[in-house]
Amino acid sequence: MIVEYIGQGLYDEENFTCGNHICSALKSDFYTDVNFFVAFLRRTGLSEIVKFLKKAKEKNKNITFYVGIDQKVTSKQALEKLLELNIPTYIYNSTSYIYHPKVYLFEGKDKNRVIVGSSNFTNNGLFNNVEASVLLDFTSQDKSGMKFLNQVKDYFSPLLEFDDPNLNVVTTEYIQELFDKGLLSNEDFDSETGTFNTKQNFDNAKKGNKDRNTGELGNIEISENENHGIKNKQKLKITEDYLAKWPSMFEKLKAYKEKFNKTVVSKDHEDRTFQGWYQKQKTIHNSPDIEMPQEHYEMLIELDKDFFKDGHIKNQENTIERWLEILEEAIKNNEDVKANHRYIYGEHRLGTWLVGVASANKKGKDLMLEKNRKIRI
Repeated sequence: MIVEYIGQGLYDEENFTCGNHICSALKSDFYTDVNFFVAFLRRTGLSEIVKFLKKAKEKNKNITFYVGIDQKVTSKQALEKLLELNIPTYIYNSTSYIYHPKVYLFEGKDKNRVIVGSSNFTNNGLFNNVEASVLLDFTSQDKSGMKFLNQVKDYFSPLLEFDDPNLNVVTTEYIQELFDKGLLSNEDFDSETGTFNTKQNFDNAKKGNKDRNTGELGNIEISENENHGIKNKQKLKITEDYLAKWPSMFEKLKAYKEKFNKTVVSKDHEDRTFQGWYQKQKTIHNSPDIEMPQEHYEMLIELDKDFFKDGHIKNQENTIERWLEILEEAIKNNEDVKANHRYIYGEHRLGTWLVGVASANKKGKDLMLEKNRKIRI
């Protein structure tokens, strides 16, 4: 079984969205039966996927939608489009509970796919919003995978077997009835104003929202074996948001150094945003594909001339420096310093450290006193 995490919405360019995985699965010949259980359905969501639905229908795939109409997000036009495509669609409408699943099932003779997560069948839900889903790919011989698939189907059996009293088949008349009752939104396009006639634009919920570059859809390979993975590591970029937040994060770094007398921020630091920003400075500086703003580089170097040195190396050098200070103190106190494990100076196992230094010197690493090179082990 292949288990993959599908994350989307955090980067400007994302090819491995939930929507793209759905398009690729519809395009694939592996799957013959498709069931979608979604709370919200929008025409804008269908617009990106409609060609894949059409081709899937041409291959005689069985496709069924089970859609919710709570919160008046699902639109009249989206339901009409599915009706036009001759795709069986059912509305789940309960007076007691909100219908809120986002489950996508793909079944075939030899291979199956389940996607479960937060992505509704809207343009933003499938491609733009910050969403999280889990994808499971497994063969029909995979006992764990088939157990999971059967659990999902058993749970939705009242819908799959069409015997739930809250389930209604979508017809032209039923769509109009729901619309007249104010239970569906309107995505009708006004050619004069160039806008959709909707009081709430669910597809552009935030000011300045723009569609991300999701690349060509339907091109994610679905392997016959279980060796493929979702390669969605994002290309490093310096964005406007990053530049805007940089001064405040640098002030945090200054305060951090003033408090702890260092600029190395450990991975377990309580402020994960700050720690991530710190790591990103190193990544940008070392990247061959992106250039750090000169002003940023100069400010960081001024704060700590060794800022871009590897943290592990810096810690190692600090440790050596401390031992050298102890050694220097022992010599000044006329100690009979010995490089053996039994020699202890004060509370410090100086002899053990010197044994390590001697061993390193024999290997050509030449650990010596930086302040006074006359002392050498």
